[in-house]
Amino acid sequence: MVLKGINEIALAGYMTSDTVIRAEIERQIILRKAKTLSVADKLLPSMNFGVLDVKYSYSSDMTGEYPVPENKIASFEDIEWTTYNTTLEKAQVRYGMSDEANIRQLRDVQEQNGQIKAARALAVLLNNHVVDTIVTGGQYANNIISVAADAQWDSGEVEADPEADITDAIGKIMTYSRLEDMDLEGGVEVNLLYPATAWAALRKLNLIGNVQQSYKKYFQETFNLGMYATRYSSVIDSTITGIGRDAYVIVKVQEAGLTGHFVPPPGKAIPMVESRRNFGTGEEKLFTNYFKTKITPESSSETSTTYIAKIDNAVMA
Repeated sequence: MVLKGINEIALAGYMTSDTVIRAEIERQIILRKAKTLSVADKLLPSMNFGVLDVKYSYSSDMTGEYPVPENKIASFEDIEWTTYNTTLEKAQVRYGMSDEANIRQLRDVQEQNGQIKAARALAVLLNNHVVDTIVTGGQYANNIISVAADAQWDSGEVEADPEADITDAIGKIMTYSRLEDMDLEGGVEVNLLYPATAWAALRKLNLIGNVQQSYKKYFQETFNLGMYATRYSSVIDSTITGIGRDAYVIVKVQEAGLTGHFVPPPGKAIPMVESRRNFGTGEEKLFTNYFKTKITPESSSETSTTYIAKIDNAVMA
């Protein structure tokens, strides 16, 4: 999501009492806070769309030809085009501000708290959706690492070896995808998503390469790997599935997947923040957003991507 800064809005003269402009400012404040709180945009790239039904095509990899004889040209490549289509779906957060808070001159405090809570709720909805999408269709069949029952990261056992497991997962991606060293050196992000129960184990000091350091620091310096914990796991809450006991290594490129966000096109009177008076109690606000994440398959005959690897059974139940 590319959001205009609040200072930029103010300098442009938008800070007026007009309710439409105020609603747009509040929308951007909530989206900016949600993006800061969300890990979703760390895992897969995002793109803004002015429509809800998104459809386009992308080509298969090309091989080229070398050497090409003099007075000849390369053979024509039969490129396979894969259709990418999805529909952005609606998320809403609804909250209110009481008359009593307004009477006590605490309206601003309550409004700010409402914005923070709305942003946090939106971040959770977005995070869970992205995680579900990665879990249900992300990993390529050959990109799966299995962790033995006595070697889980949070087990405390000497057999636990997150360094080997994560390195092997990155190695799988390097083996089966088109990712190159120069991509990584050029700034392409690779990130680890894992259940929060392993947070302490990955941050405490360990002897790695004869140096006392955390796995987080080691992987940041060695692979420029970001490491993000999630509580969206059956290990933490048995009523949900989420990431379960597994971890995922994800390359943040469109070849892995994409999260689409709806941004109303100019001139379209589509209210994304609405207010109304509740009889006898106060003011109610409704914040609406549309988004959808989809894995980018390797081809029209595939459903997964080689840019995601799964580390199976990474933590204890």
